[in-house]
Amino acid sequence: MVYSFRQVMKSSLYLTILIAFAVNAASGQTSGSASLGKFGSVSYTLTERILECSPTSGPIPITDSYEDWQYASFVFHDASGATHSLSGTATYIQKIGTNASCPPTSGVTVQLAGTGYTVFFTPGANGTGSASLQPQLGNIDPKYVVLAVVYAPPGSKSSVDYGQTTMMGSSTSISNSFTNEESLSISLSGSVGILGTNSTVTGTSSTAFTQEGDSSSSIDISKTDTNDTIVNGPSSDAAGVDHDYDTIFIWLNPVVALGFVPGPFITEGSYGYDMTDPCQCMDVLPLQVAQLKNPALITDTFTRGYLARTWAPNLVDGSAPGLTNADLLEIANADPFVANPNYSLTLQTQPDGSLCSTDQRFCSAATENIPYVPPAPGGQPSQNKGSLEYTKTTTDGTGGTDTRQVGFSLDVSAKGGFLVSLSADLKTSTTLTWTHKYSSLNTQKVGQNASWSVTGPAASANYTGPTLFDVYQDNVYGTFMFYPQQ
Repeated sequence: MVYSFRQVMKSSLYLTILIAFAVNAASGQTSGSASLGKFGSVSYTLTERILECSPTSGPIPITDSYEDWQYASFVFHDASGATHSLSGTATYIQKIGTNASCPPTSGVTVQLAGTGYTVFFTPGANGTGSASLQPQLGNIDPKYVVLAVVYAPPGSKSSVDYGQTTMMGSSTSISNSFTNEESLSISLSGSVGILGTNSTVTGTSSTAFTQEGDSSSSIDISKTDTNDTIVNGPSSDAAGVDHDYDTIFIWLNPVVALGFVPGPFITEGSYGYDMTDPCQCMDVLPLQVAQLKNPALITDTFTRGYLARTWAPNLVDGSAPGLTNADLLEIANADPFVANPNYSLTLQTQPDGSLCSTDQRFCSAATENIPYVPPAPGGQPSQNKGSLEYTKTTTDGTGGTDTRQVGFSLDVSAKGGFLVSLSADLKTSTTLTWTHKYSSLNTQKVGQNASWSVTGPAASANYTGPTLFDVYQDNVYGTFMFYPQQ
C-alpha cells in the first residue's frame, strides 16, 4: 500500500498527541503561605502539575494544557509562634489556551478545621492563596452596662435637651478583663445598630443607640439623633445644682460576642441585646442618682421588676441575676460627684488655652456663663436659653476613665472549647472589667449641639447659692455638667 505524505504526517501527529496526553508535561512540589494579619499565617505544601487536555477533532487536532495546583498539609502559625495542624485540602486549576475540553480556571474556598476554630482558604493563580480566620465563637451576658451619666442643671424649671446630638455615650472596653490586656481585637468596623440575639433568632436593631469600633480594643456606644433625652433640674429651686438628680442610663440586657483563637488574641464582635428579655428590645433604664444611692426611693413595681431581671439565668458565680443595692450604688459611682462627695474641679490650662480638670474628666465647654439669679421679692425669675456646642477635646483632656467590675452569665451559645478558653483568659473568672473612656470618634461629632434652658430660682425659694455657672463637657460620657463659676 502506498501512503501519501499528508496521510503519513497525519498519523504521526495523532500518535504524538496520544503519547503526550498519557503523561505529565511537568510536575513538582513546593510550599507557600497566606497571611492572617495580626493573627499569624497559614503555610501549605503545593504540588504543581501541567496536564494535557483531550485533543480536538478535525483535520489538524489541537492539544492544550492546564495547570493543576494541589494544596495540602496546611499549618496555622499563630501570633505567638506556635503551630497547629489544619485538616483539609484545596485545588486550583488554571486553563492554558482555548481548547474547550480543558477544565475552566477555578478555585473554590475551602474550610480548614482547627480545634474549635476554622480557617477559610481561597486558592489562587500560580500557587497563591488568601486566608481568613473564624474564631471559636460564643456570647457572654454582662449583668449591666452603664451607658451615660447626664447632669441636672440648676433650678426646678430648667432642662438640658440632647435630642439633636449623638455625643451622649462612651467608648467601652473589656480588654482589662483578660490576662493579656493587649490581646483583645475588635472586629467591628463602621457604625451599625445593636441587634437582638438568642440561639435561633436575630431581633430588630435598636433605634436608640448605635455602635462602632473606636480602637483596636474598644467599641463606641452612642445615642442616635432620633432618640431625644431631656434631663430636668431638681424639684427645689433652693438646691441650685444637686447631683442627686443627675440621671444614669443603665443597659439591662447586654450581650458581648467573643471569639478565641490559638495565640495571644481574643476577638470581640459587636454588642447585642438578649431577646430572652420580655421587652424584646435594647432594655435601657434611666435612674436618678438619689434612687441609686437609696433604692427605697424606687417605689414603682415596674422599675423594680426591670431591675430584678427574672428572665436571665444566674451569674457564673451562682448569684441571682437581679441588680442588688450594692450594684446600684456602684452604678451611682459613675458620677464623680457620688464617687467622691468632696469632688471639685481643679483646672489647668492646656497648651491650646482650653481648661480641663486635672483628672481629665471634664473640659470647659467654652460657653458664656449661665445666670441663676433670684428675682426681687415679689418678682418672677428670668429664663435664659441657649445651646452647648461640642468642641474638640485636647489630648490632655482624653485620659479620664470610669471603670467597674460587673458579673456575667453564660449565653446558651457558649459551650465546649469556648468555655475553656474564656476561663483560661479571664483575670477573674466571675467578673468583667468595664472601662469607659473618651471616644476618638467624637472628633466626627464636633459642632453638634445640645440645648439648655435655665430659669432662675423663685423669690420664695430663698436661694443663697452661686448665681453664675460655667459648663463643662464630660470627656467620658459626652454630656454637659454645670459647675459654679470659679
